Amino acid sequence: MACTDAGDSAACFLKQRQSAPHSQAVRPMKARSPEWEALREEGQKRRAKFNQGLTSSDIREIAKSWVENLDIDKAQSASNDKVSTCIFDAAVGLKVIALIWSHGLKKENLSYLGVVVEDYLAIHGEAVIDQIEAFAERDQEFVNVLQYVYPNTMPKEVYRRVRALSGRKDA
Repeated sequence: MACTDAGDSAACFLKQRQSAPHSQAVRPMKARSPEWEALREEGQKRRAKFNQGLTSSDIREIAKSWVENLDIDKAQSASNDKVSTCIFDAAVGLKVIALIWSHGLKKENLSYLGVVVEDYLAIHGEAVIDQIEAFAERDQEFVNVLQYVYPNTMPKEVYRRVRALSGRKDA
């Protein structure tokens, strides 16, 4: 499908995603089958293209929109989809996390950012944990977000470091 939203890669990506046939998603696929690998690679390419087309202004707007839409059902939120796509790029993901944090979240919304950080660490793990630790050292309040990070698929050592930062007893 050709996108007609020139200059708006985020809108283009979401249009393509929404118009994709959902029949494939209904039929269970065997993990690591050639069909599954092809879909995974296609998703990686779409996410990379989306992230490469982002400007600093786009990234700021995505973070702002995510914060403003916290009261909307997170599973249906277009801004949540954009943030979820951004975290697949380590540099863009860290910028988005930092910008979301800079907007000042209410205490009851820290868990939402915790989920984003959790997914980010599950994707990038050891390659980014030093940056998350440095971020938490610069802003001690950020450790409150880390209380909502669970192991997901991140390496055990990465999760241990997150738990140590957050002060949770299960570190």
